[in-house]
Amino acid sequence: MSFFEWFNYVWQYQIEEQEFVIGAMKILKFVNGNDDGGIFTSECNYIQSFKNKGIIVDVVIIGNGDRVKAYQKMAYKSILLAPLHSNLGGSFFSKIREIFKIWSYGNRYTREVTSLNAQYSAIVYRRPIFIFLAGMVGGVSRTKVFWHMPNIVSNGFSKIFYTFFLKRYRIVPLANSEYTRATLSNICKHVIYPGFSTDRIRVVTESFRQELHISEGAPVFGMAGRICLNKAQDILIQAFLKSSAFKCGGHLVLAGSFESKAVRDNLVSLAGEQLDKKIHFIGRIDDLPKFYSTIDVALNARRNAEPFGISIAEGLAAGKPVIAYYLGGPSEMIVDNVSGWLVKKPDIQSWVSAFDVAMTVKNKWSEIGRAAALSVGKFNVENNTAKFLELIEE
Repeated sequence: MSFFEWFNYVWQYQIEEQEFVIGAMKILKFVNGNDDGGIFTSECNYIQSFKNKGIIVDVVIIGNGDRVKAYQKMAYKSILLAPLHSNLGGSFFSKIREIFKIWSYGNRYTREVTSLNAQYSAIVYRRPIFIFLAGMVGGVSRTKVFWHMPNIVSNGFSKIFYTFFLKRYRIVPLANSEYTRATLSNICKHVIYPGFSTDRIRVVTESFRQELHISEGAPVFGMAGRICLNKAQDILIQAFLKSSAFKCGGHLVLAGSFESKAVRDNLVSLAGEQLDKKIHFIGRIDDLPKFYSTIDVALNARRNAEPFGISIAEGLAAGKPVIAYYLGGPSEMIVDNVSGWLVKKPDIQSWVSAFDVAMTVKNKWSEIGRAAALSVGKFNVENNTAKFLELIEE
């Protein structure tokens, strides 16, 4: 190839790439630099799914944190803003003060975000405290704004607050489950599930069994998620040790980072002499296929309602029976006694019973797992991306 031919090839490539960028749909996402758990997983799944469809995704990252580089790598363009900390909680006057703080933040940074100077088809955010920033940017740029709700609306004040400002900024709320949708108001018309990715649950031959000294035939129950009070790993440990699963040589594998030293110390104490023998903490993991290859039954414990539970969808899709506390999203995903088991109360005895029931049908786990894998198509990111795009294009 001559220099002229090479130059012409590169020039044509740049023109084609520029034409693609100009003609492609563009979406602007607002994310948190410290996103973790199900929110981070879902954000990554959707960004990648949009990109797979030729959509350009720009990202506004609020606050420096562990996930900044990951978001920057996935985005076409990104900007990093100062952190915004608020929980919209406390007394009435505290809530008003917090609302003013997040309104001021939005007012301050709207111009910086609009400096991206792109024509977006949609703006999407998850964290409720981004409502003013996203709403103001949408108003200035005349762009549709969507709030992909990460949690339920838990009290009357929040319902009034969201309803008023969603209408004020013409933001379209998208619930992450039917349960979540019902907690807002009739302003919420649509459900877009967080969307699991099949890339995270592909079948592999590697597992943690050898390094954890778990024999090949031993039954293994496992939960992946942040280890904290709300996720009730303490209840799981106590129930497991009283169940037939433990008595029959089973193991409990808990993946995830500890919320605090106090949580860790308590769980280590509860595990007692079974720590690293029958109860295993393996830390936060990125290799989920290896985790699912290790376990026979997936678990999802909570003390309160689970808005959706992306780890439940992943477990089912991986072909694992799932045991979960029923309240919220789990009841939309798990068919009781068909693809798994729903726990009616978040207490030790209810979980003991769930472990025991699962052990009585141990010979049917593969059959139940196949039913589980066939039941979750509506929850994958590809199907929900298609629904999302229909709403954007309306």
